[in-house]
Amino acid sequence: MAPAVSPTTPLFALSEHHLRQLLYASQAFNSTLELEVLIPRILDLITETCEAEAGSIWVLHDGVLQCQYAVGPAAQDLMWVELPVGAGIVGDVARQRRAELIRDAGADDRYLPQLDEITGVTSHSVIAAPLVAGGELYGALQLVNARTGATDLDEDDLRFVEAIADDAAAALRNANLFRAEKKARDLRALLEVSHEITSTFDLDRVLLSIVNLAGRALRFDRCVLAAWHDEKLRVQAISGEASIDGRAAAIKQLERFLAWAAEQREIIAVHDVQDAEHEVAAHVRDQFADYVQSAALAAFVTVPIKDSEGELGLLHLEFTHPVELAQWELEATELLANQAALAIRNAQLYANVPFISWLEPWREKKKKLIALPGPVWLAYLGIGLAVVAALALVPVPTRVWAPSSEVRALVQRPARAQIDGVIEAVHVQEGQFVNAEAPVATLRNEPLLREWRARTGEREIAERAALSADARGDRSAASLARVRHAEARDAETLLARELQLATVRAPVAGIVLTQRLLERAGDYVEAGDTIAWIGDRDSVELELLVHQEDLGRIHDGARVTAKTSAYPNRRLAGQVFAIAPAATVVNGKPMYAVRARLDNRDQILRPGMSAFGKISAGWRPVAAVIFRRPWRWLRMHLWW
Repeated sequence: MAPAVSPTTPLFALSEHHLRQLLYASQAFNSTLELEVLIPRILDLITETCEAEAGSIWVLHDGVLQCQYAVGPAAQDLMWVELPVGAGIVGDVARQRRAELIRDAGADDRYLPQLDEITGVTSHSVIAAPLVAGGELYGALQLVNARTGATDLDEDDLRFVEAIADDAAAALRNANLFRAEKKARDLRALLEVSHEITSTFDLDRVLLSIVNLAGRALRFDRCVLAAWHDEKLRVQAISGEASIDGRAAAIKQLERFLAWAAEQREIIAVHDVQDAEHEVAAHVRDQFADYVQSAALAAFVTVPIKDSEGELGLLHLEFTHPVELAQWELEATELLANQAALAIRNAQLYANVPFISWLEPWREKKKKLIALPGPVWLAYLGIGLAVVAALALVPVPTRVWAPSSEVRALVQRPARAQIDGVIEAVHVQEGQFVNAEAPVATLRNEPLLREWRARTGEREIAERAALSADARGDRSAASLARVRHAEARDAETLLARELQLATVRAPVAGIVLTQRLLERAGDYVEAGDTIAWIGDRDSVELELLVHQEDLGRIHDGARVTAKTSAYPNRRLAGQVFAIAPAATVVNGKPMYAVRARLDNRDQILRPGMSAFGKISAGWRPVAAVIFRRPWRWLRMHLWW
């Protein structure tokens, strides 16, 4: 079937709706120069206006058409597919530089069924248009089928696509010019980064400068630098992070991945980790699934850092979304790695020099000390002995600082539901004082209510039956009715008592500790479930987390002082009454909870408050305080 070819059509041939969309498109296209934003914006607007089932935009890249964005079923599978100019309907339209409407794509000689197999969409009607600006071809766009319930793609849609293609091509041309200018600007920034990282010999500063300044010239979501240390590849710097915890699980996963990348001894660039056809991407997904998930890794580039003397490490760029890096971006990354190798090697060589420069001032001081006269020597000796005596004999109070402390209610009692039901009303809120037996919440048990109403009805019916039988003089019927009345009354009484349990009451007087209690209205609870916690407001405890090495200096009854940010001028005093038997791991380190009882009769403390606390550890000589940590390290690592 011959395709319907559209001649150049003046704008007045377009419908009012299409003209409005064309005006909107012109404004939208001119609002950005970023290709990654512009290309989706072009296609989304066209597919929505024409109500197309699927669409794709193909950009001319190194002489071939590359699908850089697609919408519709299996759109991700179609992205980054390449077609030669002239192949398929979209390729032929690009070659002829003429928009076309194909009413029966399957009967067209240029039809490529492989594209339908990728997307799972059978092409019926197709509109394809070239993207030409200033006589230069920038790509082509294609719409496939009308959406369910929409009219088929027609000449009106063709005229609109043809008209908007001119604006889209001009926008692509501007974006390409902007990208070229950005490339030149980024290269200048790369030179500046190279100058800065080679201007210092401090190795730590060099490593941090590389990962944090690389963003001036390269795009990434996270930059990682790993270096060889004792024949092991260790992460030394990560952009945006001041320090690296080498024991963290995430760092261990990252180092295992980088060790594999280092074995490849070449640049590795994976634009989409989920690409099923990419061999390296498949290997990364299979072997490093934990790292891919924890880092939200979607794409990455890894470049070896090496020089003529050997390998120094790796430069690793991560992306949280699939990217298609241009060749110049890969070259810029490799150039940065080379500059990093130079800076790291210089810093490593310089690291040997400070030892010599450190000894030189000491040698000069030694000469001056030897030249001192005898009386001065004796004076220095006396001062030294006095200092040693003071360190050994003068005691000072010692304290154990708790980096984390929290105020808790010392006595906590739960207000529990005594029957099943839905929380119909909540009568208290967090921080409110309640008396013992005060209502906390009301439950509603529909089955119980229906049973109570039924027994009430039975009692009333039996009562009326007894009165009626008495009036007739039927003693047997009256007796039977009174028996039924008594049974129904007893059942009604029992059910009424059970309904009284629907009111959940405070077990003791105190403060309501449960947060967001009002939000529990409407929740279903069972008998025994806790509705709220009530705490004694006159007595609270302070839970202090202390390091394992300080545990031996703490005992029951030790004095505790604390302050809260709410009352910085008040010093709170208490005593230790319990030490947790098991550790709590905080940031990978074991911490032990020490509990101290505080007097809160003035009720300034509230459960949940954070505090700064310290525990008295007795009096110790000054020398014991100063040398306690080094001495402990020696005893731990050098046994005798």
